[in-house]
Amino acid sequence: MNSSQKWRICWLALLGLFCLCLLMGTIRPAGNAMSVEEVRQITSDNNVKSIVWFALKYQQAQNGKMPETMNDVARYSGGDFEIFYSRLPTFPTPSDSLTNIDAINANTSYCLVHKPNSKVLAYEKPGLWSDGTVAVGLSDLTVKRLSAKEFSALALH
Repeated sequence: MNSSQKWRICWLALLGLFCLCLLMGTIRPAGNAMSVEEVRQITSDNNVKSIVWFALKYQQAQNGKMPETMNDVARYSGGDFEIFYSRLPTFPTPSDSLTNIDAINANTSYCLVHKPNSKVLAYEKPGLWSDGTVAVGLSDLTVKRLSAKEFSALALH
């Protein structure tokens, strides 16, 4: 084995060690792993944010008028109807819901706020999560997860 091959093997070993260190730094220890419900809540938070975004697009296109139904919002979603469903085993998504815009209002996991000048534009239906929290989407495109008590204090419905 010549010196060039030795250097190549050395560099490959160092590169492998570096990659292993990077990988170990990005893996969460088992004690801190996210639960399935936490992962689903993050997905639902993103759905709420998307619904707020499309509601604001609707408002802009309709000269300041806010959407009255989720079907109104869906028309601005580019056909991405998945955002209207939480995909929870306890809240099943109807089989035609990802292609049928008319199924959204009856089956969505989310609600619009119809309160004038409210900073909250959309929220999850209460009771989806075992911890009792509800994600609310604000007009500045932020999403906050509130306790049941905090959500009730908003008096949105």
